[in-house]
Order: sequence, then C-alpha cells, then structure tokens
Amino acid sequence: MIQVVNHPNPPLRLVLGADMLEVIHAKLGTVAADLADWKDVSIDTAFEGVAVSVISG
Repeated sequence: MIQVVNHPNPPLRLVLGADMLEVIHAKLGTVAADLADWKDVSIDTAFEGVAVSVISG
C-alpha cells in the first residue's frame, strides 16, 4: 500500500489479490466481446462532423 500511495501515478482502482485480478480480467473479456459484437451498431449511431472526447475516471 505504501508503494501505491507514494507512486507518482497511482491507479484509480487497485485490484487486490490474484483471485480478484482473475475475476476482473474475465469481466473485461466479456465487455470486450460485447463491444466487438455490437461495434457496427455503435458506429452506425455516430454523427458525422462531431468531435469525440474521452471521458476518464
């Protein structure tokens, strides 16, 4: 924890434990698959000429 607190760029979310790391990787895989499955529909909803901004946090 001290290493995280003292780090110049600490993670927004710190995963603790190998089991939780595995769970989160599995969830991210599911989300990535959903994004891939629905990519064409997502892209089709875009408005031409609109700038895209990234929401972080």
